[in-house]
Amino acid sequence: MFKELALMVWMMWPIVTIALVLLPLLPNLWRKMGILTYLVLFAFWLPVAYLILLSQDFLLQITVDFHIIVVFLGFILIMIGLIIHAWTAKLLGIKALIGYNVVRPDNEKGSLITSSLFSIVRHPTYLAHTSLWLGFFLLTGILSLMILTLLDFIITYLIIIPLEEKELVQRFGQEYIDYKKRVPKFFPRIFRN
Repeated sequence: MFKELALMVWMMWPIVTIALVLLPLLPNLWRKMGILTYLVLFAFWLPVAYLILLSQDFLLQITVDFHIIVVFLGFILIMIGLIIHAWTAKLLGIKALIGYNVVRPDNEKGSLITSSLFSIVRHPTYLAHTSLWLGFFLLTGILSLMILTLLDFIITYLIIIPLEEKELVQRFGQEYIDYKKRVPKFFPRIFRN
C-alpha cells in the first residue's frame, strides 16, 4: 500500500511544480492561451508522469524502516499539510490556488491578505507542500520521497517564491514590501519580537 501511495505522490508532484514554475515565468503567454493553459500544462505533465511510472521500481526500491513514532509523525505532517492547504484555499479561493488569476486576471488587483495564516508565513501553500511531501516520506519510509521533498523545497524556495513575490510587488507595491518586512517567507518564527 505504501509503495502505491509513494508512486501517487511522485506522479502528482510534477504537475504542481510544472504549473508553479511555468505560470509565473510566462504570464503573457498563458493569458493569451486562456483556459487552454491547463491542457498545455497537462500535456507537459503526462510524459513526465509516464516516465515516473516506468521508473517506479527504481524510485521505490530503497526504504527506511522507521519507528512507529516517526511514522505517526509523518501522518501528523500530512494532516497539517492538508489543513494548511484547505485553510489557504478558503482564504485565497480555489482560483488563486490553481493559478487562474494568471490565466484570466481580473482588471482589479484584488486585496493583499495579511491576516490569519498569512500573518504567520507569506507562503503557507508551499509550507503545506513541504509538510505533505516530508510526511509522505516519514509515513512510507521510501527514500526517494525525501529526495523529492528536498527537490521541491529547493525549487520552491529558490525559483517559485521569488517569481511569485516579484509579481506580488508589481501588483501591490509598497503594501507588499512592508508586509515582507513583517512576515517571514517560509519558516514561521517561533518567537515574535
